[in-house]
Amino acid sequence: MGIKEVLEKLKKEGLVLEVEETLSPDVEIPILSSKLASQTPKAFLFKNVEGKEYPLVTNLYFNKFETIFQADSITLLKNFKMLSSILFDVSLDPSSKITLLARLAWVSEFYPKTIEASPFIRRSALDVDLGKLPALRHSSGEEYPVIKNPIIILFDKKLDKTLIYSEPVQVVDEKALLLHTPKKSKASLFLEEAAKHGESIDIAIIIGVSPHLQLVSNMDWIPWFNKYLLAGALSGKSVSLVRVEKNFYVPAEAEMILVGELVPGDVRPEGKMLYEDMQLYGGSPMPLVRVKSIWHKPTTVFYTSLTHPYNSDEYTLNTIREKFMLEYLQLFAPDISYLTFLSYDAYRTLILALNNPHPGRAFEVGSLVFSLTLNPNLDTIIVFSEKSKIDKIKVKELLPSLLSALRPEKILYFETIHEEDVLRQDKRGKIIVDATSLSLDYYDEEGYFLSDKHVKLREAYEKIIRELRGS
Repeated sequence: MGIKEVLEKLKKEGLVLEVEETLSPDVEIPILSSKLASQTPKAFLFKNVEGKEYPLVTNLYFNKFETIFQADSITLLKNFKMLSSILFDVSLDPSSKITLLARLAWVSEFYPKTIEASPFIRRSALDVDLGKLPALRHSSGEEYPVIKNPIIILFDKKLDKTLIYSEPVQVVDEKALLLHTPKKSKASLFLEEAAKHGESIDIAIIIGVSPHLQLVSNMDWIPWFNKYLLAGALSGKSVSLVRVEKNFYVPAEAEMILVGELVPGDVRPEGKMLYEDMQLYGGSPMPLVRVKSIWHKPTTVFYTSLTHPYNSDEYTLNTIREKFMLEYLQLFAPDISYLTFLSYDAYRTLILALNNPHPGRAFEVGSLVFSLTLNPNLDTIIVFSEKSKIDKIKVKELLPSLLSALRPEKILYFETIHEEDVLRQDKRGKIIVDATSLSLDYYDEEGYFLSDKHVKLREAYEKIIRELRGS
């Protein structure tokens, strides 16, 4: 099911707001969309984007998870548990052999399939004008328009290796893009390996894929698993692939594919970009992508997420990914009962809850989580007790309470990082905080972030966290 099928389904449910007026993608559409999202769960289809060639859809997933995925999170989690048991829970007992073979047969049904007939129209390098794409500027301070939630495929011909992931992309000019690549990410390691042989690598930036592939694209913490296979197993249907440009295969359900090349070491300073903490960061060198062709459907709908701590597709998708992540972490630490990333902190802070915790165990689990690289930007882990019942609170409602947790005697671990931070322009440290004995006094987190009433609390928290991180 591609973007158009999703839109048709949402239209039948009355969940699409179609906007006929001509609006600018620079600030105007993002501000209008974020304000509308606070009032309605509908997707927004902007049919006339000023100066752009394609209509734009955003907030496709926001508050519509079960409608989009045609299943609840429990069903998806059940399928994910089946997959993880194959990867991590292989018994050596001979009596379990039949069960294992049955599970492998089940997985094999969802192996990606290739199709011959291409559904795309190809535009050559001479016809490429990336300035016609309705990428968004969320703030006047953003230097370049940004595409959020694209699927990125890197293909190293020399090493015959492929990487599929998702990160924001900046549109630099009519032929070039900047690829946001956090240090320590799989993409960064992939490019470092490619730099050893110095040859260019192929890249495809894919706009508008099936919901299940969109969901798994940012789950880089799962090792050794093909994301096409994972998306197929979660959806119950194999991902169909089609060949573009020699032996480069991409999802056939995509709306648009930007195909180009990337030369390791060919970088340019990243333009300032808005993050979920509503701050602008940039300036670090990022890989430059030179686009050579565009492949698109005959009637293309361009998709991108908003940048917002709550009112966005990325926030909705991350709430589901966190359920999968918890299942994965419990394979290593069964006493983890809950986890969530703080979106208003640009997903840099992870909240964990442990059963029957103590400071020593908080340190062990925090160290384990850092070693697994759940998120390349993660730098703060705050460990609570399961007795705090943080999973029972409506949103997360934690932030003001963290003020009392961020005390020097509660810092279990602090490490200064002496390398350039791709998110911040300054240096940062890694922190593990013991909040296992904290008695929580709850506030509504979303109201806290958005309301002027809590501005002093917010400023106090931000001051403390900056000091802890060495900002």
